[in-house]
Amino acid sequence: MEGFDKMKFNEKIIMLRKNKNLSQEDLGNELGVARQTISKWELGETIPEMDKLIKMSEIFEITLDDLIKDTEPNIDKNNNFFLSWCEFL
Repeated sequence: MEGFDKMKFNEKIIMLRKNKNLSQEDLGNELGVARQTISKWELGETIPEMDKLIKMSEIFEITLDDLIKDTEPNIDKNNNFFLSWCEFL
């Protein structure tokens, strides 16, 4: 994936959520938080607590490292993440 810019945490949440066809409300329900909380995470205003990060990595089927680091995601080629990442750019 050389040549791709780094992806910020809040951008990853948006892209991963959309990749799973989840609304902010859907993701909030799965995590036990309000839709407004998801919105704040996606705007970069706040960040999730560790238990929410762990659950998000399970929902999105990626490692915590890939979720929280401002690095290129290390995703299996069979995962739609790469295609969504390209479309996000």
